[in-house]
Amino acid sequence: MIRNLLIFMLISGSVASAQIPGFEGYNWNTFPEVAEIDTVKAVNGSVITLDRRITEVYPNKEDIFEEISILHRKIRVESHDAVNRFNKIYIPVSDVIEIMAIKARFITGDGKITELPESSIHQVENLENKGDYNTFAIEGAEVGGEIEYFYKLRKKYDPYGTIIVQGEEPRTHVNVIYAFPSKLEYLIKSYNGFPEFRESKDSVSGKTILMVQADYIPSLTEEKYSNYEAGLMRFEYTLAYNAYNSVLRAYSFSKVGSTIHNNMYVLGKNEKKAVTALVKKLGFNSLSAVQKIRMTEQWIKSEIAVSEELPSTPPVDQMIELKQTTRFGVTRLFIAMLNMLEVNFELVATCDQQERVFDPDFNGWNFLDDYLIYFPGFDMVIIPNNPGYRLGITPFQYQGAYGLFLHPIRYNDVLETLAYDIKKIPVDHYEKNGDTLLIKLQADLNELRLNARVRRVFTGELAANYQSFWRFVNEERHTDLISAIFNMGNHNTTINAYVLKNDSPNDIAINPLVWEVDLTANSLIEQAGSDIIIKIGETIGEQSEMYQEKHRKSPVNVNQLHNYFRKIEFEIPVGYTVSELNDLNMKVEMLNDGRVSCCFTSWYELQNNRLVIYSKEYYSENSYPAQRFEEFRRVINAAADFNKKTIILSKNL
Repeated sequence: MIRNLLIFMLISGSVASAQIPGFEGYNWNTFPEVAEIDTVKAVNGSVITLDRRITEVYPNKEDIFEEISILHRKIRVESHDAVNRFNKIYIPVSDVIEIMAIKARFITGDGKITELPESSIHQVENLENKGDYNTFAIEGAEVGGEIEYFYKLRKKYDPYGTIIVQGEEPRTHVNVIYAFPSKLEYLIKSYNGFPEFRESKDSVSGKTILMVQADYIPSLTEEKYSNYEAGLMRFEYTLAYNAYNSVLRAYSFSKVGSTIHNNMYVLGKNEKKAVTALVKKLGFNSLSAVQKIRMTEQWIKSEIAVSEELPSTPPVDQMIELKQTTRFGVTRLFIAMLNMLEVNFELVATCDQQERVFDPDFNGWNFLDDYLIYFPGFDMVIIPNNPGYRLGITPFQYQGAYGLFLHPIRYNDVLETLAYDIKKIPVDHYEKNGDTLLIKLQADLNELRLNARVRRVFTGELAANYQSFWRFVNEERHTDLISAIFNMGNHNTTINAYVLKNDSPNDIAINPLVWEVDLTANSLIEQAGSDIIIKIGETIGEQSEMYQEKHRKSPVNVNQLHNYFRKIEFEIPVGYTVSELNDLNMKVEMLNDGRVSCCFTSWYELQNNRLVIYSKEYYSENSYPAQRFEEFRRVINAAADFNKKTIILSKNL
């Protein structure tokens, strides 16, 4: 029925005028009312009972593509919190040519309808730096009713994009429609369980319709150790062919090479002159390739400010002179300098895996959000626009992801472009990101406190997290951070003195971050009759514990692969014997294909008057399926279990 109505509208619209889109007259009654599925249980007090999205592409009077975009949504609200969350609507209008209609109403449980007056709609410029919005509130919304609204926008044409169709609330009657001239052809693909689109063509109107209908989409709430956004149902679309002007593929991987080459690699006369002068001034003579890369990265990331507030990307010579540019511009500057230095590299276009996973089989520009620079001779990358990273450390959200690896090729002396390979971005070994904690403890039994000398060493990304900013924050912030990092129980730890080494951005990926701390733990000793209880497990700091009462839905995603090593040396007081030691022996492992994938182990030794306790914990693989969550959780919780370990001191008889 919906399909027949859609085709009728497209035909009637095209008969009236070739320039008038079929959905120009969309209103509350364009589609028949759908019966509510009352068996769907609300989550967080709400159910989205209708979610309809319509996009119609058409050529305007100047033969420039535009689109009509319609979102029609209906929400049943069953709690005051749900009313508060949904009664204010925000409509993005940054790329909007014309607001054709905004309609909203509230329907009470007994069917009374209250329409929103147009005077309630307000404009907000650059809301939270996310662009311009129109906003309105549904006055009088109350528990037990439905909030319903739709908006119809005439927008600039968007040839490719991503649409997420799932969230924390369950949804029913989810309907997506794409209508466009049949001389266009789209590549469209569904992910994470969203149904596939069906295609139909109408020879009279000359339009193609892509449509999908999902009667029910379950809620998906965020779970710890998951890439929540990347796991939501969604679809990707891209313009594949435009027969109005070419028979060749549009927005494909092969077209990326020439586009990026022209925009990124080609320099003007003044730009070349400025880069040549800069390279000469910095003095790269006699340096190895790695040293050239490090010096280039250090200069750019310490001298050039990256800002998206600039109205446009300045030429390279102005970047160098003004010391500022955009994310795109700083990548151009890196490319210009590395080419001038004749360093072999490949430009990588990819995306953040926490948001979406790069699909190598989807031949479009959808996943080409971010640039990395890869050095095949060293199997390492740099992130041009992020000053918190340096050569040798790859942010976890890119590790193991697919990317488009681009390198120059020359057809002749004049024509040059970029060829591509689809490969995976290197994954840093778990031993690279380390946290080593060496603790020497003495008990002050008179004051019931522990005195500790602590040496802590961070490497890799764990070190970069502090090296990137430590020298740029004040002493008050330093004090807060140190108190959190070296807390030993109940936040009742006194930091007596500390020394920090290798705390500069210049040390990132080169030197470890080293702490030497003298502290007093004031809450780890308790008197129990004639015995003394030492909360030895809390000396490694508070450990997170995972609880999962509901069935796990999302795959497990470990951020950066990492390892922990702890060595605790406790000096047994003269005249005392230590007991309850067997509890310190722990071994919790998760095997994958017959080898240890992640684990927590601990053990102890008695060396004369010293108790020495060791523990190791590591995570060597990025992800696990949801059905293996309980195995993973046991490893995570093992450290929290160790946190609860105690030993007992008893006086010698």
